[in-house]
Amino acid sequence: MVLSLRTEQCHALIDSMSLTYPLYSDPDWKIFDDYCTGAVLFAPKQAWMVIDADGVLRWTWRAGEHGKGRRVPMPLEVLDEARSVLS
Repeated sequence: MVLSLRTEQCHALIDSMSLTYPLYSDPDWKIFDDYCTGAVLFAPKQAWMVIDADGVLRWTWRAGEHGKGRRVPMPLEVLDEARSVLS
């Protein structure tokens, strides 16, 4: 049930924003573990990653990485970062 809901949420985001690129949902936490995002209250912490077509990590934002008060980037801000590092 939880895995299905997470997949449905990703599809809803893709549809609502008319995204033309794939989003990755990580219901088994493999990528969260690989990129050391950490967890709190039995849930992985939020993270944003921009990975290029060759699999090179170009930009990262991890919850808690830059101090407690840092706000979470909004999706459009992350898209701006992606455009900047991938252009």
